[in-house]
Amino acid sequence: MQIEALTTALVGAALDAAELRHRVIAANIANAGAAGYARQTVSFEAQMDALSTTATPAAPEVVPALGPGGEPMPVRLDQEAVDMAANSLQYQALLKTLARHYGVLHSAVTEGKR
Repeated sequence: MQIEALTTALVGAALDAAELRHRVIAANIANAGAAGYARQTVSFEAQMDALSTTATPAAPEVVPALGPGGEPMPVRLDQEAVDMAANSLQYQALLKTLARHYGVLHSAVTEGKR
């Protein structure tokens, strides 16, 4: 696989994962007051394991957030708001990375001409 295709695939997979994390955090916030709702989180273990053996990332999984004793963790709105803000910043950084990558490719294709 060419480095350009690999870079695009990895950044694309990271954007997909960030989008999933955003949806999970939004669901946590929406269900914070629901009786019996357990906080959900996104697990990247399968994705990282797949990257160590192949160049194709696996999809991240949505799993319940468990405490030290294995009990489901409740939703804390303050923590969810912090997680949402951090995820938004990561998503924006990934978009900038992809834009720079395509900018370099555009410059190479047009030989630096505008």
